[in-house]
Amino acid sequence: MSTDNVAKENEDFIYWTTIPVLVNHLNYGNHLGYDSYLSIIQEARMRWLKQFGMGEKTLHFNVGYFITKATVDYKSEAFYADELRVGLAIKNIKSKAFDMEYIIINNTRNDAVCATAKTSHLCFDFETKKVVNIPESFSRVLSNTSSEQPSAAAEIESLRSRL
Repeated sequence: MSTDNVAKENEDFIYWTTIPVLVNHLNYGNHLGYDSYLSIIQEARMRWLKQFGMGEKTLHFNVGYFITKATVDYKSEAFYADELRVGLAIKNIKSKAFDMEYIIINNTRNDAVCATAKTSHLCFDFETKKVVNIPESFSRVLSNTSSEQPSAAAEIESLRSRL
């Protein structure tokens, strides 16, 4: 997923949150480590799910999801105590799977794009240990648009010139 694609194709970010760079996010170069981006997007995803009373293993009763693929495209550095703004978009909804795309922006350093990322998710019944369809209640959540969050469109527009 290129940065250009994030700006052009993902004008439907449905959730934004701010996450600080913590000391345990730093690597030997004293900046945000590549691997820590996965933790940061997981935190954003969990915050998004929490507002619906859901979790990664509790979308509906025993049904949750697991991640089948994760990619991160590193763009610029972030350092300890920087405030990162993370945008989350839902893409490619299928009967049993969906993708989430993210953009991570450094509020502290002139709104520089730090990274873009994508995770692919597969719904799973943790009791029966079988892949299952996306639960109807979660399907409704996935179908929500950015109209619920009026700031999302403005965020994308302001980022276009920075990508």
